[in-house]
Parts: sequence; structure tokens; C-alpha cells
Amino acid sequence: MMDILENIFGSKTKLRLMRFFILKPDKSLNIKDLKEKIGIDGKVILGNLRTFLRIGLVKSYLKKKKRYYTFNENFPFYSEFYNLFIKANTNPDFKELAGLNKIGKVKFIAVGGIFTNYIKARLDILIVCDDLDRKI
Repeated sequence: MMDILENIFGSKTKLRLMRFFILKPDKSLNIKDLKEKIGIDGKVILGNLRTFLRIGLVKSYLKKKKRYYTFNENFPFYSEFYNLFIKANTNPDFKELAGLNKIGKVKFIAVGGIFTNYIKARLDILIVCDDLDRKI
């Protein structure tokens, strides 16, 4: 499902940034923090943030000479985008979970948080396994 959204939104970077802000509306981060959190080049992030500022998805403010970006709680399509990203995360074809066998012998998986439409949870996924491969 996320690959469908990538095609709709034009790029994986734009999708990841949009998803971050919509699913964590109370977070405020600067470019450096976003780069570390999402793993995307700062220039690419900045270009996308300019677009998001223009459409009203995010807002920015200065704090100690650094520009921080946060979700705009007045964005008119928040609930629609939120539901779209939740549905994409809980899709049964969730490819990220398919590779769990590589980490070891999986005994138990519990999901919560984003997977159950409760983003304030402290835990999204708990995995119990034997013979953990720590190199992965």
C-alpha cells in the first residue's frame, strides 16, 4: 500500500515526511533532527518542507536561531490523510514484517500504537525471538 502512496505523492521522501508530520502532530523538529529521524538528505527535506509550508501542512518558527517545523493543526485534510496513513500501516501486505524471519526464530509478535490506530501508545511492536542475529 505504501508503494501506491509513493506513486500518488510523487516520491518516497515526500511521503515519509508527510507521514511523519501527520502521525506525530505534536512533534517540532529542525532540519538536522528530521534528517536523523527519517534518514533523508537535508536539502531534499528542505525542498519538501517549502512545499508543505506553501500548502499549509506544516508551520515553522524560530527558536534559538534554528527553524523548527511542526504540523499545522488547522490543515483542512488532516483526518483524511491520517486515516490514509493508518490504513497503509495496517495493510495485511505489510512488507516490512515479511522479513522478520531474518532476525531469528520469531516466537511472538504483539502490535499496538500505530498499528491499532492509537498513536499515543508507547509501543508499536514487540517481537520475541530466539537465536537473534545482532548483525542485522
